[in-house]
Amino acid sequence: MNQPKFVFLTNYVFQPRIIRRIRTVQKQGFKIEVFGIGREKYKSPLNFPYSEIAHKKDGSGYFQALIHIYLRIQQILDNEKNKETIIYCFGIIMGLPLLFISTFNPKLKVKFVYEISDIPYGPRKFTAISSILKWLDKKIIKASNLTILTSSGFTRFYELALEPSKLVVLPNKLNTEILSGDEISKSSSTKKNCIRFGFVGAVRSFSTIGRFVKVIGERFPSFEFHFYGESSHSDDFRKLAQQYNNVFWWGLFQNPGDLPSIYSKIDVTIACYDWKKDFNERYLEPNKLYEALFFRTPLVVSQNTYLAERVAEFNCGYAIDPYSDDKISAFLSSLTPEAVAKKSEQLRKIPKEFAVEDATQFATIIRQAADEW
Repeated sequence: MNQPKFVFLTNYVFQPRIIRRIRTVQKQGFKIEVFGIGREKYKSPLNFPYSEIAHKKDGSGYFQALIHIYLRIQQILDNEKNKETIIYCFGIIMGLPLLFISTFNPKLKVKFVYEISDIPYGPRKFTAISSILKWLDKKIIKASNLTILTSSGFTRFYELALEPSKLVVLPNKLNTEILSGDEISKSSSTKKNCIRFGFVGAVRSFSTIGRFVKVIGERFPSFEFHFYGESSHSDDFRKLAQQYNNVFWWGLFQNPGDLPSIYSKIDVTIACYDWKKDFNERYLEPNKLYEALFFRTPLVVSQNTYLAERVAEFNCGYAIDPYSDDKISAFLSSLTPEAVAKKSEQLRKIPKEFAVEDATQFATIIRQAADEW
């Protein structure tokens, strides 16, 4: 058997986790091609062959372009017909065309890996069709040769659709490059009784995190809040930084290169996502958890989420009700710099290597798929 070729289908190729997956397969010596949906911004250089099959403007959805994506994927699969090719599909936007094509054209004998890192059909405005999309998503899982989840919490959402023999959970841990950098000790604030809170990355939930920031801005002048990153909510957070003297917005940063410096300047990191609005936030296991463990920075999360269970398991932070100003205020009033420092010190019991991805594990999975399928 000739060594197979891997064709990647992704809605956003510039996501760091996706780049790492592609590069790992590339390093195994496989020939690869990557197809994705272009965006207006957030671009960065790539060192592998990449082609756009559709383009998404800021603020527009993906489902409008689904027919065009379907036709392009059909063309890609036709080109790979009778070849030793494995499709690696990220997410339901690319998974739906694969499902329909493999169902109505079984002669193509599509072999594919399906990776799920988000549940994109969870917002309340999609309630009427969420059950249909969930049913279709389960069909994609069943049709796939292998399903990779980035959160064990997703197994609860998909319930019995997951066959253990076709399932792998690979949490979105830190890039191995982080281990080669110099360790930077926490700096101390010059302000008395100051606790520096921070959000690092693309903000997912403005409603809850924005509320948290406003409570700090209005009721806790000795505390600070720092934003690092860029997202569709950046303008909202810039306004908060302009409105409050103790709120700061720093914009884009390099991941993972800038992470040690950033985490040396914050005492508590925030990931209190809005799980009432989005199914995804209830079952997610984001890389914020592993950043908190690696940089020994306590994490604040929302109650009633899988992430809260993980935080309790590792004793690495706090679970709060992010929907009430008074409850947020009560939580903040209970914190002292000394208590936060003690929590941070407790995290030294967890080896840093635990928070870093094992690239050999993913490589082994891919090599086994290439040998067996």
